[in-house]
Amino acid sequence: MNDLYLGLRESDNGVYQIVIYRRCEPSDRDSVHAEKLGEVMFDPDGDIGKLATQLSEFIKEQESI
Repeated sequence: MNDLYLGLRESDNGVYQIVIYRRCEPSDRDSVHAEKLGEVMFDPDGDIGKLATQLSEFIKEQESI
């Protein structure tokens, strides 16, 4: 199973960028490596159901790879 992580960044116009990462095996024990898989834009004043659908579809795509 791959560990997926979400990063959240707010832009100047109030829209959020949700970045999806997969943890990679580190080359040494003291560091963490992650591969950026994609991103989803989210307007907090928008439809939360749409965001959930986008994230769900993205995760399903990654599981099939």
